[in-house]
Amino acid sequence: MSKGFGGWCYITEEDNNKAIYQYGAYNFNDPKYRNEEHVADGMIIIDKNSLIEPDIHEKVKRFPDGKKKLVVKRIVVKVPYKELYENKKIQIQNCSVCWKTVIEDGRDFIAWNLIWKIFTEYQEEGCLPEKVSYYV
Repeated sequence: MSKGFGGWCYITEEDNNKAIYQYGAYNFNDPKYRNEEHVADGMIIIDKNSLIEPDIHEKVKRFPDGKKKLVVKRIVVKVPYKELYENKKIQIQNCSVCWKTVIEDGRDFIAWNLIWKIFTEYQEEGCLPEKVSYYV
């Protein structure tokens, strides 16, 4: 069962150095933050040099019929989000429907979850996702 809050983002601008995502959030538990117009006026800016590459594991798998196949796995590694944020490699501009912030930096709780999903999908797929959503 859903707790009734979440957010979404989509890439608006991308070049060799930066990726810029517009994002919006909602909280169905509070009428003030429902965001029924789907306003996405927050911004997440990611320096592409900060993207962490996954560990690549390769092994040859043998099948019962004698055939062999190379299997490649992308292992997601830990990302130092706090360090990237402090070094301005990740920047967040809160959206107008920001209803909860991370106490340490005053940035939107939903934006941080979207950033986590962006970095995880990048490591799993090898490219930045066009759209990301997060809901609880």
